[in-house]
Amino acid sequence: MKTVLCFGNPDVREDSLALELANELVLEGYKFVKCTRAELLLEYKNKNIIILDVVKNLKEVKEVSVESIAAEKLFTTHDFDLGHFLKLMKELKLIKNVKIIGMPQFGDKVKIKEDIIKLLKKS
Repeated sequence: MKTVLCFGNPDVREDSLALELANELVLEGYKFVKCTRAELLLEYKNKNIIILDVVKNLKEVKEVSVESIAAEKLFTTHDFDLGHFLKLMKELKLIKNVKIIGMPQFGDKVKIKEDIIKLLKKS
């Protein structure tokens, strides 16, 4: 069974859709796990990782690279988000392979779920 780590912040509307969809997505051979902290990735070190997360300014569901979501500069420890954590893990060779499915912050939930399932079926 493949695990999809659904990241987000339940207290921030713009960053909670992946957590919400973790309860709604159903696909044979996959389990969807809610994640609210990047450190949870350490439980999956040396494994293939599939991540579902909202990406600011993204208009459609698509696969995104670690580098593209870790492009922002760090100013405080608050800015050390999922993208930076993934990039660090990748540089330290703590992860084998990462597939990140980015999704818009807002939109038609039914369409977003369909697009996520289509991308997962391709993998």
